[in-house]
Amino acid sequence: LEPFCDIDRHVPVLARRVDEVRGRSSAGKVVLIGHSMGGLAIRAYLRACGPQYIERVVTLGAPHHGSLLARLAPGENGRQMRPDSPWLRALAASERGAFPVPFTSIYSRHDNLVAPQESSRLTGADNVALTGVGHLTLLFSRRACAAVERALAGPPVRSEFPAAAD
Repeated sequence: LEPFCDIDRHVPVLARRVDEVRGRSSAGKVVLIGHSMGGLAIRAYLRACGPQYIERVVTLGAPHHGSLLARLAPGENGRQMRPDSPWLRALAASERGAFPVPFTSIYSRHDNLVAPQESSRLTGADNVALTGVGHLTLLFSRRACAAVERALAGPPVRSEFPAAAD
């Protein structure tokens, strides 16, 4: 994702990628997995483009309700990711607490960039809390990968996973 720009600017890029993957794979629908701001870009995509080509969504460490640290971030997306920003309020209002596709938010209770960490919990989604994993480590954690696999394998399940060796 392009740093510092308006999150909505990622929507056309994501839409082209969805079309490209569908065309190459002959799949009618695709799964979207987004880390951090990528999770917000996916929600913006659903708002703008709808769910017709999306099977399900999984986010990792997405600041769904903003992060206090975004106050230090430069650029428009930093302003958008501040808690209770007009952009986040409008996004949530468009969703009305529900999603048109299965939605899983995987997050860490020890995320060092999303603060408070509970900002990753999302009404209408299946929320999976990990412990002992940092924000960037979510991309490499075996437990996070296992949680993604479970989210993709079947019906959404709400779970809590304790700390364990990765």
